[in-house]
Amino acid sequence: MIPEMALRWARSLAQQKLGRVLIRLAVDLPGGQHLYCAVAARLAPMERRIFVERSLVVLTQGQRRRMAGRLARLMQKPRSIGVLETCWLAIAHAAAATTEASNLSASAPGQLVAEVHANTNFLFARAIAAYETSRFRDAVAAFCAIRDLARQELVQRFQYLKAAYAAGQVRDRALAAEFFARQFFFSGFTFDAVARRDFEEKLIQGTLATASAELQGHSCRGKSTRIGVFFLSSTEALGHAILDPYYFLVLHAKRFDVIMFIGPPRAAYRPASRVCLDIVERYGRYIETTNDVMLNLSWMNLGGVSQPPLEFTLEQFGEGVSAVGRWYKSEKIELGSLDLVIENYWSLLRDAVHRACDVNDAFEHNAWHMKLPESYGLIGEAFCFRHKIDIDKPLVVLHARADNYHGLEKQAFRNADIETYEPGVLELLDRGYQVLRIGDRGMPRLPIRHKNYRELPRLPGYRHELDPYFISKAAFMIGCQSGPCAYARALGTPLLSVNAVLHYTLLPAKMEMACFKRYKLIESSKLRPLDLEGALAAGVHHFDTTIQFERARVRLEPARPEEIKAAVKDMIAWLENPDLPETEHQLRFKAAVEHTAQELARKGRELDNPIADFIGISLPGYRISPTVAAMREAKSVDRGHGPASGKVEHGIQSGQ
Repeated sequence: MIPEMALRWARSLAQQKLGRVLIRLAVDLPGGQHLYCAVAARLAPMERRIFVERSLVVLTQGQRRRMAGRLARLMQKPRSIGVLETCWLAIAHAAAATTEASNLSASAPGQLVAEVHANTNFLFARAIAAYETSRFRDAVAAFCAIRDLARQELVQRFQYLKAAYAAGQVRDRALAAEFFARQFFFSGFTFDAVARRDFEEKLIQGTLATASAELQGHSCRGKSTRIGVFFLSSTEALGHAILDPYYFLVLHAKRFDVIMFIGPPRAAYRPASRVCLDIVERYGRYIETTNDVMLNLSWMNLGGVSQPPLEFTLEQFGEGVSAVGRWYKSEKIELGSLDLVIENYWSLLRDAVHRACDVNDAFEHNAWHMKLPESYGLIGEAFCFRHKIDIDKPLVVLHARADNYHGLEKQAFRNADIETYEPGVLELLDRGYQVLRIGDRGMPRLPIRHKNYRELPRLPGYRHELDPYFISKAAFMIGCQSGPCAYARALGTPLLSVNAVLHYTLLPAKMEMACFKRYKLIESSKLRPLDLEGALAAGVHHFDTTIQFERARVRLEPARPEEIKAAVKDMIAWLENPDLPETEHQLRFKAAVEHTAQELARKGRELDNPIADFIGISLPGYRISPTVAAMREAKSVDRGHGPASGKVEHGIQSGQ
């Protein structure tokens, strides 16, 4: 037994930053997880949930794996219900890093969860684990079960927002609105039509209060004005900072006379993402806010909220030379109709794909692209003069996402090794292209000494505005489905995606060719090639995290240097002849993508993630590198086995 004094000391330590660091070191010691559970088990139910969440934040992914594995074994014979609850919660918060989270999919053992708080903790753990592993249908079911059982904590820990996001991903906008309202406005038990109208009125009121000064400048003055409002908050993710407003404009701009963007203060953006706002503001006014409601709308899929034209009275008071020394003026002003477009990245992309595939809809993907502010041209010209870059000579912009990129280990499968790009870069230099690499100063160097190769972040005078400037001037960009390639898609620059990964949200650039990473299926500790058609059949295009690849026993390996060089040649050939006929390999892949698109549309709401009932690369303008496809098929045959089928473990076929 652990002395009560030691437990009190441990609980006190856990409230301090230093204490949480010590916990991080202690959980790897023999018996460390037992002490951890003993401390947590003595806490009140709500305190236990907060303790587990805060303490696990400081653990590395590897520590979370080890700890969750040990707790899963401890959970088989728990000493108390408190220990069992701690195991559930810890495994849930480690879900992004361990397959042990699947233990929470089973029903709770009835005799152990007779107490209300214990059942709440189990459901809470299920909700968090499902959310972290992108099993949004399961997350919604668990959040629905506890929405009235743990209301205080769900609000305090902003868990209702996770529930609202998950509901949006399963395309239940009514439920998403309810969860969002519960976070900020609604405290009752039944969210009926009256509560829904009240919620929408509060959103309109919040928007009016946030944008009041700007809205007064767009009063009708005898003319009917349609005002559209879109919400942004991508202060870190460059791709979202440019693509979210881009697709909003593509889909909705024609509906409005005036467009406003509402988001966080400019100072909150990291420098690279801040540049995106300059581009966005060419098409609408950006209004800063610190209001939590406004800021969190950008990640929601709630649809539209409309307000008919409003009439308000503008009153002014002042001092002046008159009989009484003061004057008063009252003027009635009519405000145009106000439409809040509350959609997120995924719902916008889904709308774009389905509209582009609808023969009765005039919408066309890649028919319109953004333009850069004139100031970017001045910045670019000055930089070119300083570093002797001839903007009239053909150039290619290169970006490869390195392992140091913002530490998102659960998406590390998207990273690449820049050294493998060297043959492709040398091929471009031999053909007379200038190659400009973008990224950050922390990226590993590519050891090429050539007057036409430059790594921009390391040059004096580099500014983030130069990234979109050079991408807009490039013959094509070499990207890797990471943030900067969003510029190519929004600006209409051809794109070669090296080390591409199959994913349903990828909507092609104007002309896009892919050199995919190599998919391997782990069979009896051996690796077997999984061709692209088999990977599509296996549903890997719905994988968002490393854990999903681990569960399916699928490994991703980077493209080889000779493959990248071949893809560069293929891209140049296509650009020189845009009508170049597609090869057998390209047509076969195209047919597999079209079949996948039809299957996803047919399944619709039956999918585990219903918002993912599309695959963007089914749209025109996308091709695979034909030479790379032929090289991989030949190697597979030479090794004495054909490509693996699309049958993988864990029921991925359903679209999980």
